[in-house]
Amino acid sequence: MKNNEFNITSDCLHDTQEIGSFLGNSSESGFNYFLTGNLGSGKTCLTQGILKGLGYDGYVHSPTFVLMTEYECRLPIYHIDLYRLTSQGQIDDLMLDEQLESGENVNIIEWADKSAYLNNIPHIKIDLKSTKHNSRILNISTDVEMYYEVINSMQHLELECKGKCE
Repeated sequence: MKNNEFNITSDCLHDTQEIGSFLGNSSESGFNYFLTGNLGSGKTCLTQGILKGLGYDGYVHSPTFVLMTEYECRLPIYHIDLYRLTSQGQIDDLMLDEQLESGENVNIIEWADKSAYLNNIPHIKIDLKSTKHNSRILNISTDVEMYYEVINSMQHLELECKGKCE
């Protein structure tokens, strides 16, 4: 595994949110998180943690039907869900360029693998895979040097309920 890729196991929803909180605490203006994984793999749960790490203490829901939700916290956040979109044209209609290229906010995109355009945007990709019960393996990777420190520092992350979750 390269130093720009890291696997971490989450044994429960709390672990997934804690991983997200670590990412949120590490976030800077212009960070992009592209989330992939099957339905129920924990993308929105991870997003809840990212927002918590950025200082947001309100309710976070999946923007499946509204497509994009904006949150104000330490940095402006755009939480985007491409699940219901079936073509690149529909994705283009969201006009994501402004959010993704402004460098002023943090963007979290669920189902990011639905758009080839996003491959050209600097990002951290997080692929969530369900294993057993509530466990998940998160593969966190990037090809962008500005994110290497975040990924490398995650190797020292200790999860509170590791092995204790039901």
